[in-house]
Amino acid sequence: IIMIPLIIFFFIVLMLTGGRTAYISLLLVLAFFILKFLIDDIRFRKTNAFILIVFLLVGLLGLSSLDYFNNEINVSNDYWERSQLWHSAINANPSPFFGVGTGDYTMVLNAYYLSHNLEEFAKGSYNSHNQFIQLYFTNGIVGLLILVIMIARPLYLSVKSQNALGI
Repeated sequence: IIMIPLIIFFFIVLMLTGGRTAYISLLLVLAFFILKFLIDDIRFRKTNAFILIVFLLVGLLGLSSLDYFNNEINVSNDYWERSQLWHSAINANPSPFFGVGTGDYTMVLNAYYLSHNLEEFAKGSYNSHNQFIQLYFTNGIVGLLILVIMIARPLYLSVKSQNALGI
């Protein structure tokens, strides 16, 4: 009886204090529990948990849509800056298969920034601002493929052995 109000309280606190990362994290967690409900045997207690999760998911998407429709793209929104950083790191990679190396990426990326009139980024020595693009830039397709294998193999083994905590 105490758990449901406590879950709702923490959910509201997280929604009020969290940013877009909190939304995405909660979306993934709630999607996991919905998938678990659909796979497992249905019981009364699980049905109540499923209803609570759907309620929280609707609240999450409702709050997220209010934020989306009330904000216009303006100077405080850094999407355009990040997009430029992503494109710069992808285009600056001279060796897509092996990348530029972990020690030389700042020099190569800053040279690209300066040659494409992005002096602010070069002055701040910004990286790509995306872990996967950064890994592609520094280690190429080989490094990106190794990362995917490192993530996918334990996930595959957890699903195969039906280990919920591993997933």
